[in-house]
Amino acid sequence: MAVAEAMACGLPVVTTNCSSLPELVDDDKGGFLCPLGDVQIFADKINQLADDARLRREMGEYNRARIEKAFTMDRMVKEYQCLFDEVLDTR
Repeated sequence: MAVAEAMACGLPVVTTNCSSLPELVDDDKGGFLCPLGDVQIFADKINQLADDARLRREMGEYNRARIEKAFTMDRMVKEYQCLFDEVLDTR
């Protein structure tokens, strides 16, 4: 959730390309997805953002818009309702 929260705050993200993170972060648009365990690439991407205010702003704005579109109140309520229905139906 930390990555989604950072995106909602309009921040760029540097993270690994594992788990569900590639589904959330668009590489080179909203941040950078780095190979798991590659500390050098991770540090290089953080430094790239630190040195480029325009890139930070553009990626942050992209992330904010992405989260606002993907996690609307209506969608979240519907998805929770489906989850609850599914859980209750399996008992």
